[in-house]
Amino acid sequence: RYLGRERRFYGPLMFGMVLLAGYQYGVTAWAIAFFMRTYGWSTAQIGLLHGLSFIVVATAASWFGGWCCNRLVAAGRRDATMVVPLVAGVVALPLTLAMTLAGDARISAVLLVLQTFVGTISFGPGMSTYQLYAPNHMRAQLTALHSLFSTLVGGGFGPWLTAWFTVRVYGDPQALPQAMAWSA
Repeated sequence: RYLGRERRFYGPLMFGMVLLAGYQYGVTAWAIAFFMRTYGWSTAQIGLLHGLSFIVVATAASWFGGWCCNRLVAAGRRDATMVVPLVAGVVALPLTLAMTLAGDARISAVLLVLQTFVGTISFGPGMSTYQLYAPNHMRAQLTALHSLFSTLVGGGFGPWLTAWFTVRVYGDPQALPQAMAWSA
């Protein structure tokens, strides 16, 4: 009943965060195949870059997203936990497009690291929105619902969409860069 009454707030929030999750899951799932197919990298080469990127860069991005929210709240923005994910998503998109269409392995590698940073900024702030706006007895349930939708729908749909573009639209496994760009 609470979600029904507050659907104008929670509907767009959950929908947007699921889209961001699907977007990031899609890039993450296909980045290794992208570098292997496009640039001939070995699994060891791209695995090292991608793994270290997530260990170091995504961790720093999580901290940075929280820091940005704190700064915005201190400046009087009550919607900081929604603004940070929105801005991160808008900034991540051109990074993904440039990464997939760059045509140069080194440029794509740098852009992948940047995209990983910007693309993962949103997850902490988005999740904390429920802690800030929901009544005490609903916070854990809404956070769990958010996690469920982001993981099942975002994690299932994001990688699938790239595969769909690759197979159904382009019909060519070598068209993965274009498929990733259209999915993004």
